[in-house]
Amino acid sequence: MVTGAIDYKEVQLCFNDSPEQQEHRLNQGSKNQIPNLSFSLEKQNKNVMIIGSFTESRFIQTLYQEQKLPEFDAIKNEGEGFLIKTVAFPTPEIPCALVIVGSDPRGTIYGIYHLSKLIGVSPWYWYSDVPVPIKEKINVDTQTIVQKAPSIKYRGIFINDEERTIDWVKEKFSNEQGVPSVYFYRHVFELLLRLGLNTLWPAMHEGTDAFNAFENKQGVSVNAAEAARYGVILSASHCEMMLRNNVGEWQNWFIKNQANYSWQTKNWDDAFDYTRHKEAILAYWKERLVANKEFESIYALGIRGGHDGSYAKSNLEATFKDEVAMLKDVIREQRRLIAEVHGDPDAVPQVFIPYKEIGYLYNNGLKDFIDEKVILMWAEDNFGYIRQVPNELERKRPGGTGIYYHQSYKLAWDIDSLHEATLKEDFFIPQLRRDYSLNEDLTNALADVLLAYSKLNGTKRPEHFGTENLSSIETPLFKEEHAFPFSVMHAGDEGQRLIDHCQSLVTTLNAIQDELSDEQNIAFYQQIYHPISSYAYMAEQFVYFWKYQLAVSQGRFGSAPLLKKLSLKAQENIQQAQQKFWTINQSKWQYSIGYSHPIAYYGGVNEGIVMLNEAHYQPLESSFPTIGAACEDQLVPNTGTLYFHSKLEQEKFIDIFSKDGQVQHWEAQADSWIRLSHSHGATASEERLWVTIDWSQLTNSQSGTITISQKNSTQIIATFQVQATLSNLVLPPKTAMEANGYLLIEAGNYSKLVNGRDASYWQFIPNIGQRKGVMKALPNDAISIRENLQDSAQIHYHVYFERTGTFYGKLYRIPTLNEGVEADGRLRTCHLAIGLDDDIPTCANLLGNDHWGSEAWANNVMQMSEPLVFSITVQQPGWHTLVIYRVDAAILFDRILIETIPGAGGQALVGPIASPHHF
Repeated sequence: MVTGAIDYKEVQLCFNDSPEQQEHRLNQGSKNQIPNLSFSLEKQNKNVMIIGSFTESRFIQTLYQEQKLPEFDAIKNEGEGFLIKTVAFPTPEIPCALVIVGSDPRGTIYGIYHLSKLIGVSPWYWYSDVPVPIKEKINVDTQTIVQKAPSIKYRGIFINDEERTIDWVKEKFSNEQGVPSVYFYRHVFELLLRLGLNTLWPAMHEGTDAFNAFENKQGVSVNAAEAARYGVILSASHCEMMLRNNVGEWQNWFIKNQANYSWQTKNWDDAFDYTRHKEAILAYWKERLVANKEFESIYALGIRGGHDGSYAKSNLEATFKDEVAMLKDVIREQRRLIAEVHGDPDAVPQVFIPYKEIGYLYNNGLKDFIDEKVILMWAEDNFGYIRQVPNELERKRPGGTGIYYHQSYKLAWDIDSLHEATLKEDFFIPQLRRDYSLNEDLTNALADVLLAYSKLNGTKRPEHFGTENLSSIETPLFKEEHAFPFSVMHAGDEGQRLIDHCQSLVTTLNAIQDELSDEQNIAFYQQIYHPISSYAYMAEQFVYFWKYQLAVSQGRFGSAPLLKKLSLKAQENIQQAQQKFWTINQSKWQYSIGYSHPIAYYGGVNEGIVMLNEAHYQPLESSFPTIGAACEDQLVPNTGTLYFHSKLEQEKFIDIFSKDGQVQHWEAQADSWIRLSHSHGATASEERLWVTIDWSQLTNSQSGTITISQKNSTQIIATFQVQATLSNLVLPPKTAMEANGYLLIEAGNYSKLVNGRDASYWQFIPNIGQRKGVMKALPNDAISIRENLQDSAQIHYHVYFERTGTFYGKLYRIPTLNEGVEADGRLRTCHLAIGLDDDIPTCANLLGNDHWGSEAWANNVMQMSEPLVFSITVQQPGWHTLVIYRVDAAILFDRILIETIPGAGGQALVGPIASPHHF
């Protein structure tokens, strides 16, 4: 493809690609542009590439013995490593060779694909249509490359919730061997290997066929055999024990074996009950063990339901007494089956995944029964928060540790290594250079957009925008209490600021799009433009909807129809963006994505994004031939107070609106030191009036008013109070002060860090959370401190309070979880503590939720933070030290908000602007 002998565009549009078709393409290509593939070095007398596995190639072994590959010592005894090196005279007849040698066959594959990346082929050339640069001459840096074995032995993906894939697969792939078929999986296998991965959990939901269901004439699974041919290890998800896909296999097996077992039910679904049909289920598992014996696999141990749900246990009391005992028996029997088929219970790798309810069983008696050679794969809560990590004893298990993590693939790229890396410099920029060949300025600008998009998803994910809904195939169930909207009246109109920010990102993308070729724009739209612009449309749909709701409540009769139109237009844009995705590159991706996510196995409910319809927009009840006004931080119109502080560069707004949709003329008056962006106007909808303070006119703090009236009328419609606090306080470095009735501190704006006597410490990490970054308690495995908190790691914030009294505040914690117990039996928690000055807390007083499944957990997931409430008493105005004490390890938070006037902190999702500070 790089030489142009084979048209990469033709390859991109190959779906049902087979080895025979690939061979045909090679035969049709220009012989001068296609390297001659030979399995022998005889008669070779020109420069060549020599590719082989050290474990398989005698010639490679000879080169090593002749000291021509001394660098191979670094990977000789490791799996999946490779060496790329230029060797002079590998034989007397060959002047020079570029040698790629793998420590094993898979390492050799990785070496080949590494060279492919070096010459410009993106791993995403097929799955994102990244164009392949065609070169008359291919130049490769001849510097020796030694790639050691990956630190993670098994690395892969799970094709999960594949409902959207089903329609695409049916449309584009041959399906005589299943949906999805081997033709689909070939592309997946190649992508895995190009990304340095080696393991696959295949598709497994209703609507797809079981991975192993289709067999060749020899009775061998077609897909499993193809995975072996590519060198991909097979495993299965947390609910597919022993490589069995219950959704696609159990019903047929039950029908086929009706006469062979004593079934206590005629219903195949009810029959998958280990307490009633143990013998049959064991036979069902063993059959798959035997069938896939020759393939490299990882077997999941345990049991769940017939699908991704809790297992049936109708006869539990009479058989095993309790669930832990039942699970112990299940695992004991599964390892016995493995021993029968493979000769030893540890002959093949096995994994135990304490997912959902299984996690509770693991922590309540099952953990001591899991053989130490079995991999423990820790699951997160489906929303990105790992429920449990291994304790000191679990980390020492020879079986090792794994992670099962749900990730959005809207912006999917490969990560070779992110050890101590920054997201922008070490991840985004190298891959943008590879895939788009932009200049440095545009590459940096695009990396900044991606970083901002990452931050947006760390603030509110698009699927977390919503309002109360009836569940349907069109729009998912969404509880109003989980909406956590961006405020459209607080923090300078937080919702509008979100829209403006998203639009600025799209504007940058539009400029970059103009610099790309048509082929590059196909990939650019898939990888970058579509997810970011769709987020912007989602923000517009709901921010304008929230503005519409406010307009209805305040009687903004002229504005409401316009806001409704803008909201519905954004929804239309989401649909059009999806349609464009379906049609690019000759409709290659028709039906492959969708904003709705109907899932049949939960009764046809939708887990996609909420799309609004006419029923959501409640009508205005009446109109009045007049105007109204509402000021920032107030939901009730025509009254309120605007707070200003001389240490903050602020402008605040007043919205003036028509209450009947007709043009209304208005006038505003204010004290001379109160600056208005304009003093009169006319609107049939609404106008925003900006307010600032002319501090040069003030010698001390002042109170004033702004009045709004209809033009040529003596009647005042609205009166707003203005409180302007003039402060002459000089802020020393690394300090902050209360202002406008609150104190908001960015977590990273600390005055001093104090390490704990146990060597624990706090560290700032940027680009996590909803603000500028987080403070994190490290190391991750530090022992919890329950008493003597003066000895723990501390963060000191030196702050100035103008007011005195008992104030309530919130520390906003990233809602990580921490289930299980430590090696010494201590129960894990998500605690920390806060104190003021010398008032050292005697125990943790900020108690975060630590476990999956509670109402607190659900709120935290949707809010994407956990506000931990506390109180402090300030007895004297002036300087004080707010201290955060580490209790548990790996706790993160991004801000602290203390209200010295109740409600002054507002209702913004991300909070008001930071208080005056010197950082």
